[in-house]
Amino acid sequence: MARIEAVSVIMPAYNAMPYVREAVESILRQTFRGIELIVVDDGSTDGTGAYLDSLTDPRVRVIRQANQGDAAASNAALRAAKHEWAARMDADDVALPERIEREVAFLEANPQYDLVGCGWGYIGPDGRRLKAVHRPQLSAPPRFQPLVDSMIVHPGLVYRRSAVLAAGGYADDLAGDLDLCLKLDEAGLQTAAIPDVLVLVRVLPKGVSSENYIRQFVFVRYAREASLARRRGEPVPDWSRYEQEHWPRGWRRMRAEGRRQFRLAGAAWAAGRAPAALLRLLASFVLRPDYVVRKLRLYFASGSRPHEPPEPIE
Repeated sequence: MARIEAVSVIMPAYNAMPYVREAVESILRQTFRGIELIVVDDGSTDGTGAYLDSLTDPRVRVIRQANQGDAAASNAALRAAKHEWAARMDADDVALPERIEREVAFLEANPQYDLVGCGWGYIGPDGRRLKAVHRPQLSAPPRFQPLVDSMIVHPGLVYRRSAVLAAGGYADDLAGDLDLCLKLDEAGLQTAAIPDVLVLVRVLPKGVSSENYIRQFVFVRYAREASLARRRGEPVPDWSRYEQEHWPRGWRRMRAEGRRQFRLAGAAWAAGRAPAALLRLLASFVLRPDYVVRKLRLYFASGSRPHEPPEPIE
């Protein structure tokens, strides 16, 4: 069994105040001690840079660059990392204390895997932990098969740095974790996910996943179809044209809006705006009652549930 002695944690940060402080501290408090934390200040214009300047812990390294987006910042951190194993972390989320230790233990016990993800919970803007949790829904656990399984969350990933760089690193900002896992799968590498809830994702009313939900949803389908094209040796579809052709319209748009309203309901609830949350949840239920029931069962059920494949865009 090969020991993993150290892990490089990569954290892109763009205008991440006030949350970046809690994200950084959650990494520095990990029970796994062999950590270096690389924070990429991606052209922040708020107090992120000043906070990073105040850090004196020798385990932290800061890279500064003009704003280029999440994928470019992640790649810069990967190139600068010292260690073979890397963990991905967002600048507004919180890693639970045993996150890295438990993922490393899985990788040491299962050396056939080059990447592992985990389950996740949710916190609001004020740091209040919400009751909902999400455990990976896998068809053949613990293996994660990105073509057939629902997405896993990127702030919970630990992976072999050399494998990710060989696959081209992060290529987009919409669903970089899925695109990355697909490319690793194409290369014949195995990825996994464990059900342990080890990271808390911050739900923000103006967050990227709330504001760009439908576009991100379309990109997830595009990423899978692009992967299938690469496997067949065919040209990859042009994203701009694909987005235009597959953007949901009419009744399909209303059904997609039902999904978006559910996401916005969660963001409103996390921010303590209960009346707005209930109104959005009602709108979601009117448009997509099946989706609402399924998601509530997934988030609040105790234990694991049967595998459910990704939902296509109707």
